Amino acid sequence: MLWFWGVYTKVYARGAGSLALATCSQLGAGAFLLPFSVIAPPTRVPAMPVVLSVAALALVCTAFAYLLFFWLIEHVGPTRTLTVTFLVPIFGILWGVVLLHEPLTLSTFLGFGIILSGTGFVTGLRLRKRRPNLPQQVPVVREESSTALMR
Repeated sequence: MLWFWGVYTKVYARGAGSLALATCSQLGAGAFLLPFSVIAPPTRVPAMPVVLSVAALALVCTAFAYLLFFWLIEHVGPTRTLTVTFLVPIFGILWGVVLLHEPLTLSTFLGFGIILSGTGFVTGLRLRKRRPNLPQQVPVVREESSTALMR
């Protein structure tokens, strides 16, 4: 469903800046979630490190990612922009290996290869340089040989 919103943004938000799109997107998400915080308020006030961590995630990770996302839609198109979602499983597994010491298996590497191949196909990545198209040689017909054939 994410591809739909990428194409929708490219078609209907033409000319809007990435900052405006990211800001409106975040404000819309906040407005959507606000009633849920009233229905189920927290039982206690979170500690300051928790508040700062959530603020850092919101500003640094989410806001910056949305700015980059909408800028990429404008400059490289929705299809190439959304290929970043193909890489989520790879980074999820790598973070699991680094932080949780999960094992890497052969099937994991095969999955990485499939994901990276699919990403390459969608983005049009070529491993080899194309040979330049050489102009075809036009056969030269000499006048004397053509008249000899007519006799």
